[in-house]
Amino acid sequence: MKARREGSGFALVTLAWTLVWCVDLAQAWRDSPYDRFGWLAAAGWVAWVWLAGRRAKCVPGLWLAAAWGVSFVGVAGELNVLQHAGLALAGAAWAGGGRRGMIALVLALGWVPALGWALKGAGADVVPGLRVAMALVAAGLAWRERRAA
Repeated sequence: MKARREGSGFALVTLAWTLVWCVDLAQAWRDSPYDRFGWLAAAGWVAWVWLAGRRAKCVPGLWLAAAWGVSFVGVAGELNVLQHAGLALAGAAWAGGGRRGMIALVLALGWVPALGWALKGAGADVVPGLRVAMALVAAGLAWRERRAA
């Protein structure tokens, strides 16, 4: 049996807190043509973050502090983009920070509605395709992470 890693409980609380403030994601994924398939990218992201976190030795406190700070500012200012960034940072912390944390942040771009807003000039067909591609990358990384465990 694998020993519990340091900081797991607080990391799960952080993930739960940031996720509660991101309930708007489901509506964005359902209603916006630029955010279609964001749920698919989120599923791949969750799979990779969870599996990467299982192999991490600890949860870095600096990443958790960043997640809480960004999330608090997002909640106080009613800024969805910061609430989503808080969730992405919490996932990056769960994944172990460092290189894995950076990968988690890059993969999170696939599910955040800000990607659709930033690339709206590219067209409503390009952005969902990019989201599907990022979901496939995340799923591939999750598969690789699972095989390495």
